[in-house]
Amino acid sequence: MPTVSTTPNPWNRRAAADLTSRAAELSAVGSGLLRLVEEAESRVKAVYEAERRRIVDEQLSKMPLERLKNAVGRNVRLGVVGAAGLRTVGDALRVGRAGLERIHGVGSVTSNGIISAAREMAAALRDGATVRFDVDARPSEQTALLIALRTLDLARHSVEPLRAKIEKVVGAIDADIDTARIAANRIRRFFAGQERRRQGAAALNRLEALLEDQATVGLQEDIRAAHVRIAAGQRQGRPPTQSTASTARRQRTTAGDRGRHGRPLLGIHRRGPEATAAVWADYMARPVEYYGLLVEIAGLEADIYKPGAGGPSDPCAGRIAIGPVERPDPIAPTARPPEVTVLSAEDPMVSPRFPTVEHIPAEIVAKIRNLDLDTSLLRASLRGYQLFGAKFAVVQRRTILGDEMGLGKTIEALAVMCHLRASGARHFLVICPASVLINWEREIKRHSQLEPIWRLHGPRRTDLLRHWVRSGGIAITTFDTLKRLHHPQLEIGAGIIDEAHFVKNMDAQRTRTARRWLDRTECALLMTGTPMENRVEELRTLIRHVQPDVARKLGRYLQPEEFRSKVASVYLRRNQEDVLTELPDKIETTDWVEFNDPAAAVYRQAVAEGNFQLMRRAAFMTPNPADSPKLQRLTEIAEEAASNGRKVIVFSFFLDVVQRTQTALRRLAGRIAITGSVSPTIRQQLIDEFSSPEGPAVLVSQIEAGGSGLNIQAASVVILTEPQWKPSTEEQAIARAHRLGQVRPVEVHRLLVDDSVDALMLDVLAHKSSLFDSYARMSALKNAAPEAIDPRTAEQCIVEYERRRLGLAA
Repeated sequence: MPTVSTTPNPWNRRAAADLTSRAAELSAVGSGLLRLVEEAESRVKAVYEAERRRIVDEQLSKMPLERLKNAVGRNVRLGVVGAAGLRTVGDALRVGRAGLERIHGVGSVTSNGIISAAREMAAALRDGATVRFDVDARPSEQTALLIALRTLDLARHSVEPLRAKIEKVVGAIDADIDTARIAANRIRRFFAGQERRRQGAAALNRLEALLEDQATVGLQEDIRAAHVRIAAGQRQGRPPTQSTASTARRQRTTAGDRGRHGRPLLGIHRRGPEATAAVWADYMARPVEYYGLLVEIAGLEADIYKPGAGGPSDPCAGRIAIGPVERPDPIAPTARPPEVTVLSAEDPMVSPRFPTVEHIPAEIVAKIRNLDLDTSLLRASLRGYQLFGAKFAVVQRRTILGDEMGLGKTIEALAVMCHLRASGARHFLVICPASVLINWEREIKRHSQLEPIWRLHGPRRTDLLRHWVRSGGIAITTFDTLKRLHHPQLEIGAGIIDEAHFVKNMDAQRTRTARRWLDRTECALLMTGTPMENRVEELRTLIRHVQPDVARKLGRYLQPEEFRSKVASVYLRRNQEDVLTELPDKIETTDWVEFNDPAAAVYRQAVAEGNFQLMRRAAFMTPNPADSPKLQRLTEIAEEAASNGRKVIVFSFFLDVVQRTQTALRRLAGRIAITGSVSPTIRQQLIDEFSSPEGPAVLVSQIEAGGSGLNIQAASVVILTEPQWKPSTEEQAIARAHRLGQVRPVEVHRLLVDDSVDALMLDVLAHKSSLFDSYARMSALKNAAPEAIDPRTAEQCIVEYERRRLGLAA
């Protein structure tokens, strides 16, 4: 605190007035800066509600008046109203009761019935209205909402670091300013007694010392810089950075001068096309941050600890689990998937916004609620479901996070490590496939202050291991490299296994190695969006890695409901449709083609030879690529997407299919395709090259090389060239694009040949998907099968079936 003189200090009126004026100005500008955040939050709420009203009004304006027929009763004359030119529910609400009753033949019964039903319809639409930013149409109302969100983001980044200092200085000024004004006002000074004049002089001395203190002088500079940062960031369309802050310190702009008088700058925006382009570009670069702010300010997430109260107004109520796309069944009807039942929002494993009902023990919920997660080292905002997941992992210590792909499991793992680091842990280990090693390093740097980061991979892995042991930090390594590392004698605060389905086989060396490292960690977190791909035993194996006691209680023939109750203390899963209401739609299309003569000849030969893999790719491997029916359809889809400025990613299991596709689409495709021989570094470079520029592009990839662990939200069209044996393989591939951060609807095209191996494989895939729904996805399913079909057995059956169908049986 500044040193204050205690000796008598006579102040003349002019000097006292100048000092109190400067003190009042600093108090006003400081308080005004603090109000910027609150004003920005209020602005977001107001613009958001206006956009929701616009959405509802638009829906009502398109809703035929006949939709009210079942709600208004027999005595309401809808036909007369429609004949008068009021065709929609919106028309009726616009004219109101008085307007309806001006129509010949319409009385109070009809007008009251229509208006009451219309208002109920409008209320139901408001409850379910969801704002999804349209990056193509860019309506002005959504532009205004994005500007409000960006302003709030800028205000928070600029104001929050200064809040405590400003509040302290403003408090000191406000405590003395009224008393100090005695010396600045001739009349008040004349009538004040000697003691009050002495108090006024002392208050002036304190204010003078405060204003001349270097900390206060620096704070004034910071406040002016904050105003400039907000204005500059609004103009440039990016979040504030240290460089813009340092530049702002040197500037005395009009915006800064206005800020000194405490007038908020939130109304200063560039107007017109430049402003629109800037804010939409910023949104497309940071959609997760924008939606995170909107969810927080608009209160879009329910209490994560509250038991579900699903009802008509709950957007998750009555969700239906969708089975495979219907198609002609070429073989026995017994292969059809089991019936799927309606899911209620009251099921915590289905609607993760209510994860406390029934299955998660009450004592665990209480511990999660009471845990104050320390996110001081985290640079990202956590959504409600992510906060719950991170706290669940910290409380339970050894868990499996089975969230569907694209929900941000990496951020949840970082939140766990940040909390443990703040609590004193020093060493952390991340084990992952080589394909996502670089992505993990990037995510740690981008979203946390955890350091140092050691990439234990390549020729220097042993040296870097020693550095990690000595210095602490996060070590990132791959499943294969882990087998070559000597386990040091140290306490590991947390061990994270990403894509944990890689360690589901207890007989594999990488599984045994990973298990040895996990057994020595204080906290273990297994992350996978596909905990079970072929058999229920796979999920049981993962549980055995982290909680052997729980695994031992899982009998071989448990029913799904009993199974999920027993694993609730260790396994947590949330699905996209339940927590990401803002996620754009996923539009799945089955593109059936027919064999032409060249493709049919290749297929027939493959069947005769019993070459199952060639059967799968026969529609691509015609002697002349121009004759390939699948390649023709694929090219049509890619070129249509390109004409609309969309980016496309093509997945195939087969290297020769990837190569043919890359050649056929060379005008749009990148320099090379992603295959198993491409290093993780080059793989990430290809994704960056694909994602960075505006406009159309195609990325071709082997599904095993690029179909898991990578973020490719730039793509909004996904093409799968053939069915895969594991449902999770296709789901993982689609989730590269349809995930948190996607801003466009994602089109998924599956290329299939009728009367071929493709159709037969779908039946096997449907069987596996049903099994996963019962046990791992935690949806309710009738008549779940206890085991899935072994792919090798299925291949033999399919070959024999096709031989008989084509008359090729020996």
